[in-house]
Amino acid sequence: MIDRLPQIRLSIPEDVAEETNNPVTVPLTLEPDAGVVGPDAVRAAASGRKLTTETENAAVEWFLDDQEPLERTFEINVGTEDEKKWIPWTIRPVDLDVLRRIRQASSGNRAARRAGAGGVDEVQVNVQIVVYGTVTPNLKEMAKRRGVAAPEEALRMRFALKPGLLGQIAGEILSLSGYDDEDLRDPTTVGNS
Repeated sequence: MIDRLPQIRLSIPEDVAEETNNPVTVPLTLEPDAGVVGPDAVRAAASGRKLTTETENAAVEWFLDDQEPLERTFEINVGTEDEKKWIPWTIRPVDLDVLRRIRQASSGNRAARRAGAGGVDEVQVNVQIVVYGTVTPNLKEMAKRRGVAAPEEALRMRFALKPGLLGQIAGEILSLSGYDDEDLRDPTTVGNS
C-alpha cells in the first residue's frame, strides 16, 4: 500500500510570504479507493490518491497483463447528403512503430529528404493509417474485388468523391491509438467537472 501522502503547494498572501519567504507545503489526506480495477486503478494510482491494497494490486496486474485488443465500430455515410448510405467500419489502434514507418514512407526518398524537397504526404499517411487500422471491411478483399493489387489503391478509388472520409477514419484510428486529449486529464480537476 502507498503510505506516502501527496503534498500540495498553497498560495499564501504576499505579506505572509514576505515574512516567511518559504512556500507552504501541507499534507493532503485522500480517501482510499475501494474496488477500483484495471485502467481505472492505474489512473487512481497516478492521481496520487491513497489506494487500498486491492486497488494497488489491480493497477499492477493491469499494467503487467497482456492488453486485450481494442476495437471500435462506427458507421460512415458513403452516400450523399440526400441519399445516405451508412456502412459499419471497425477499427483498431495502430502502434507507434507502424506509425513511424508510415510517416517515413510518406516523406519521399532519402535523397529528397536530404535536399529538403517536399514534406510528409498527409493524404498518403491517412490512407496507410486506414489500411493498417481497419478491421472490417476487409480492405484486401475489397481491393481484390475492384481488380487492384493494393488496398491503398482501392481506398483512393472508392473515396475519390469523398476523400475527407479517409481523414476522418484515420482520425478515429489515431484517437483509439491514444492520440487525443480524451485519454488524458488533469488530476486536480477530477470531480470539479
